[in-house]
Amino acid sequence: MELERDNIRLEKLSTWDFFYALDMAIAYLISYWVVTFILSPLVDPADALLGGMWATVATVFVFRVTRADSLSAGMDGLIATCISFALCLAYLAIWPFHPAGLAALLGLGTLIMICLGRRDDITTTGITTAVVMVAAAISPQHAWHQPVLRRADTVAGIAVGVLCKWIASWLYNRVRWKEDQIRRRFRSAIIFFAVAFGPASLAHSETPAPQLPGEYPDYLFREPFPRPIQQTNEDFSDKYLFGDWLGVRSDLAAHGIRPQVLFIIDPFGNISGGLRRGFSEYNLLALDLILEIDKLIGWPGGQVHVGFANNSGTSLSTNYVGNNFPIQLADVASAAPRLTYLSYTQSLLDDKLSIRFGRLTINSVYGEEFAGSQYFKAFTSVAFDLVPLGIFENAPGAFGYPLTTWGARVKVEPTDSFYAMVGCYNGDPGVKEGDHQGADFTMRGPPFVIGEIGFRRNYGKYTTGLPGNLKAGGYWNGGSAAVFGSGAAGQTTETVRGRYGFYVLGDQAIVRWGDAQSNRHLGVFAAFVCAPDERVNPMPYFFDAGVVAYGFLTGRPRDYAGVAVAYGSYSGDLRQAETMQALHNPGIGVQTFEMTVELTYGWTVRPGLLVQPDLQYIVNPGGNHAIANALAVGMNVVFNF
Repeated sequence: MELERDNIRLEKLSTWDFFYALDMAIAYLISYWVVTFILSPLVDPADALLGGMWATVATVFVFRVTRADSLSAGMDGLIATCISFALCLAYLAIWPFHPAGLAALLGLGTLIMICLGRRDDITTTGITTAVVMVAAAISPQHAWHQPVLRRADTVAGIAVGVLCKWIASWLYNRVRWKEDQIRRRFRSAIIFFAVAFGPASLAHSETPAPQLPGEYPDYLFREPFPRPIQQTNEDFSDKYLFGDWLGVRSDLAAHGIRPQVLFIIDPFGNISGGLRRGFSEYNLLALDLILEIDKLIGWPGGQVHVGFANNSGTSLSTNYVGNNFPIQLADVASAAPRLTYLSYTQSLLDDKLSIRFGRLTINSVYGEEFAGSQYFKAFTSVAFDLVPLGIFENAPGAFGYPLTTWGARVKVEPTDSFYAMVGCYNGDPGVKEGDHQGADFTMRGPPFVIGEIGFRRNYGKYTTGLPGNLKAGGYWNGGSAAVFGSGAAGQTTETVRGRYGFYVLGDQAIVRWGDAQSNRHLGVFAAFVCAPDERVNPMPYFFDAGVVAYGFLTGRPRDYAGVAVAYGSYSGDLRQAETMQALHNPGIGVQTFEMTVELTYGWTVRPGLLVQPDLQYIVNPGGNHAIANALAVGMNVVFNF
């Protein structure tokens, strides 16, 4: 009902209007209190107050009349602000605030939103960009923190707003439902008539299975670490040693709960050369829990990942060989228990946009993140596995599994054949120390930024061509790095601001065995990493290449054999500094290059159990000519429970 007075129309307030206003006020209060309470111990008071304000703004944005509108507004807000935060993060990781930079980001954000067909969200992207950049100008010491903090504020505000709106609507409708029940007693005849002559039942349409964030096309090579995306009892039996856990696993999956248990045992011996002959065993136990938010609470495209890992045993490379390319697959971190992933991934726009944030790594055991190839997982040496080791040799701010750090990654995949992604992480190498068991949640920086583009072809279950991948990327590690040789003999230590590098990698299936639907094939891969500033990068050039034959034996369609070589060239500046130091201390070795040649055979005993005899020949262990070439023989055993 409307009242008109002096040409001004006033709507009559209803009970729902008062209820709506009260709910909105409560939601604002909760958003502000939660964010300021969490941020107060971590940042200065001004940043905490700004966080509370921005969370409140996010809550205002999603508060709409209906629950569906609130959820839709929340999704729109996430997309618009994610574009803004990604742009600001990339800019502030390299340059300080400047009005021209702000203008450039506003224009670029507008073009991106237009390309995505979201013109209505241009204003949201622009406002977010302006707030983040101005906040970075106010706190220039930690400018790159602002996009990360404001992203957390936005997610908190949207979550609180949508949740409060849904609860309020449910309560209000519950009360109205009871009132309707009373009225229905007096209208039973009318209701009966409507039911008798209306639709007999509701049509139940089958809901398609939700797309999981970060899913990738069907690869020909069956890696020993299956991605936890199986849906049925048959899928579980095809991947895991204990199958469906007597039906428990499929029941959990139906409710959006996906546990994953991985155990790697690496008994290896050095039978010739190196530091000394000997035997060691190194193990890795990985426990992961993936929660599909769509099935749990009805939020489409969301995924929570929590992980734990324990490394144990003795490193053959460190104690017996002396090389820098770890021989045992489990030798990726010091022997200690640690928290690994604590992350949230959101898939948007029909899986064309994937956003992940939390405790992350740049690589991934299950699936792929940056610089990955399925063929890398066929080998035991860490020089090949998951990503090229050359990235970690030169960038102390790069974190690989099981070592995690705070970060965010945005991936855009407009077509099945092309994608682009960028990530920014807290690149503090001190977080890798084992004494915190993965629970060092500080954000001291500097930032580590990495970006990648990739091209795929001939992927999918029904394609007949030979699939291939080509990827190219680059990274920048902030902070200061000491120049090799400076600071010696009382000289002033010279430093360089930031380190950077580039990489390119590719893989290609070249021959199939069997029909087009068979995975049996011969594939090749290669990768090259370049970190050209030899003043601060110990291994400026790294490459690896190999061949993998999957299912080449007719009676063993899931076995594979592979041969690969990895080569790393040490910096000329480092070599010169070590030569000078060796004049005064003959015990110091001069590093030139290191090379690993690996020959392996993966025997799939049964689904979920891989036994992999392995031989590695290490040339110039540790890059030091004084250490004899080594021959390591052992076995990699992988259990997927």
